[in-house]
Amino acid sequence: GLARCALARGRRGEAEARLWQAISLNPQHADARCLLGRLHADAREWHRAKQAFDSVLREGLAEDRRDSFAMISVGNIFVATAGRAEEEEARRNGKPPKLERALELFTRVLEREPANLYAAQGVGVVLAERGYMHEAKEVFSLVQEAGGGSEAGVATANLAHMLVLEQRPVLAANLYAN
Repeated sequence: GLARCALARGRRGEAEARLWQAISLNPQHADARCLLGRLHADAREWHRAKQAFDSVLREGLAEDRRDSFAMISVGNIFVATAGRAEEEEARRNGKPPKLERALELFTRVLEREPANLYAAQGVGVVLAERGYMHEAKEVFSLVQEAGGGSEAGVATANLAHMLVLEQRPVLAANLYAN
């Protein structure tokens, strides 16, 4: 309610205060925790964002819809913060790398919700980051065909990025134009 209105007006501090107020009144408020996580992710405050989403997942606060949102969001954080050196260090220490953990989260969502385009998009990004370009293009094409709205647009942009990497700028420019 009020937090979303504050966000729409660009009042991030007020929105955060309203969210914490809602959480203090109802610690089980999954929507407030997810919005708080999104607020931090939008500001690239990855640790704080992950804490908010993890609280939803860890405490089982949400029904499947919010649980999926939180899982996809944590997966996106892993993708955004995965670095090659960090991935190598995780492997050396016997921990799963962030991209692997992201793929696991996106896959868990898709097992429950096979038509979840956000999770499918995440799979495509992880595949591309790992160098599986052909497979990533297939995923982005499927997302583009299956969906409308913002996720289809993101898939189209990702396909265009892939064409740039393949040194096919004319085709990429056509996709960017659409």
